Amino acid sequence: MTTKAKNARKARKRQSARAAERRVAHAVIHPVRLDALSVFFERVASPKEIAKLLKVPLGTASFHVGELATDGVIELVKTEPRRGAIEHFYRAKIRPEVSDKELKAMPKAARRKFAALILQAIVAEGLASLRHGKMDTDDELNLIWMPMRLDSRGLQEVSDLQAETLERLEEIKAKSDDRSSDESGAAPVRIAAMMWFERGTPGGRLDGKPDLKKLEK
Repeated sequence: MTTKAKNARKARKRQSARAAERRVAHAVIHPVRLDALSVFFERVASPKEIAKLLKVPLGTASFHVGELATDGVIELVKTEPRRGAIEHFYRAKIRPEVSDKELKAMPKAARRKFAALILQAIVAEGLASLRHGKMDTDDELNLIWMPMRLDSRGLQEVSDLQAETLERLEEIKAKSDDRSSDESGAAPVRIAAMMWFERGTPGGRLDGKPDLKKLEK
């Protein structure tokens, strides 16, 4: 491969990475897109339903739903005739569950796309909760951020712990779903998220603890 071809290949990779970043940011940078995306993660909906739910003009909802579709964040599920027009229904793109073995076998481009879909969901749900004041009054709120520098054994221990935690979360959810009480049926939906990734750039406090005095100002 010539130097020119190698440089072109590197440029394409950089553009692909930036495109994934832009799609994540663009999906959540506007409040209508943010709230609409949160709805699409939960169920199938049309721009008309989004407009009614978010109390915005249909044109506004249609534009932002179109932006999400263009970015590949949501996908068209079905169309239905409505009084001489066609109503389009969308849902968030399904985020597949993959094993560690499957993830390692993924091409880099596929892995980047997979990671972007997961981050879009987490960021959208988190920002929507924050914007609507849910985190202000949630006494059970739990947000943890911890930069870590680990050896190979520590890395494996964290990986094992996350697998155990996921299995336990699934058990708790299943038991709660089986209980047919008024409390569980009326309870709000909560988001549990786990992430484990290498920091992109160095810097910041290693312990990851915020300065509460600065936050209170």
